[in-house]
Amino acid sequence: RVLEKVDFRQVRCSEEELSFGQEGMALTLNGLSQGWITDRATKILRDGGARHCLVNLGEFYGIGSQPSGEDWIVGLRGVEGQEVTLRDRALAVSSGAGLYFGTGDRRNHIIDPRTGDCVEARKVVVVTAPEAWLADALSTACSVLTEEEARTLIAQWEDVDLFIHSPS
Repeated sequence: RVLEKVDFRQVRCSEEELSFGQEGMALTLNGLSQGWITDRATKILRDGGARHCLVNLGEFYGIGSQPSGEDWIVGLRGVEGQEVTLRDRALAVSSGAGLYFGTGDRRNHIIDPRTGDCVEARKVVVVTAPEAWLADALSTACSVLTEEEARTLIAQWEDVDLFIHSPS
């Protein structure tokens, strides 16, 4: 039943409205929009002369270093004690715990299109990349993959790193 409602071909978009081919469908752009917005803000800041800035608009981008010269340090929620350092890099974190639809059954926003199941809420996927849109898209895509599949996908991109925390 869920798979019937997961189909990009049923999304209709015009200048006036966005509609769906079936009742009960919903759309979240979390898998790309936060990264894209982070990249736009980063460009504006750089164009304005920012040399030391940590951008956080749902995804992160570390412009340069901290004023002290140290890399930016970002702690990861849901992964006790894990930190990622950034310097002229983006960071995206995807987890099923991030957003739930208001259906009352705790269905989260990351749905595996092969099965219709939501990803394990405690699984945390972290991607760093040169651009936030790329980190965002890859972290979301890797959320529905096995670790082996995710590593195969990430290997196709230059200068992209992956960390996966799965509950034991």
